[in-house]
Amino acid sequence: MKKTAIILFVLICLAVIPAYASEPLTVNLEGYQADESGISVTFNTNDDEDIMVDQLSLLISGQPAKINALKKFSESGEGASYLFLVDISGSIDDKKMASIKSVIREMIDKINSKDNVCIITVGNETAVNSFIGDKVQLQEQTNMITQTTQFTNLYAGIVTALEVLGTDSAVNQKKCLIILSDGVDEYTTGYTREEVEQKISDSHMPVFTVAMLSAGASQKEIDAAKVLGSFARISSGGLDITYGQDYTKEAEV
Repeated sequence: MKKTAIILFVLICLAVIPAYASEPLTVNLEGYQADESGISVTFNTNDDEDIMVDQLSLLISGQPAKINALKKFSESGEGASYLFLVDISGSIDDKKMASIKSVIREMIDKINSKDNVCIITVGNETAVNSFIGDKVQLQEQTNMITQTTQFTNLYAGIVTALEVLGTDSAVNQKKCLIILSDGVDEYTTGYTREEVEQKISDSHMPVFTVAMLSAGASQKEIDAAKVLGSFARISSGGLDITYGQDYTKEAEV
């Protein structure tokens, strides 16, 4: 009987994501892949410190399994897939759009030859591009993103993005969704927040949110940005970031 090899990859999505060494270590399972050579389990953590094999245990159908190797994703030789969901609705002004494009350009610059990227835009409808790995083409796509006067069917766009990441044959085993938006969903019909949360939890993939706020943001806008950030926090090892106004204020004396 052939011995099964268990290979665990510590997955860290892009060097721009900081670690939180002061927090308790958490391990977020993203998925697994099985073939005749064994099983590869993929996960990410909230700490960039090296994890040793003896710190982990693995059960398959309730039975302990031997862990033969532990590697960081950067050492695996594999590529990752990144999907950018970009809000192009009327609430995204020129300054916010410039910040969105800057974030995308910076992250595209960091991809390697085996990575690929898909840029999806969402307004009234969701427009899906193909996954490509050519940085020049991706930068051209980024430059062509245009803010519109449309409303934001954001929650439907998130669901579409998750479906693409789950079904597109070009998607690598390691994948993540990056949402760049102010967090406002302006549709009175369609997916609810609770439905989106469930789909994110079921996907077992990291979701990174970049909430765009402007100076003098209203409480409604701030609340929408917080909801957007919550999608990252319930995902498998995601991170929420806010651009713009700092809405953490000291209490008045």
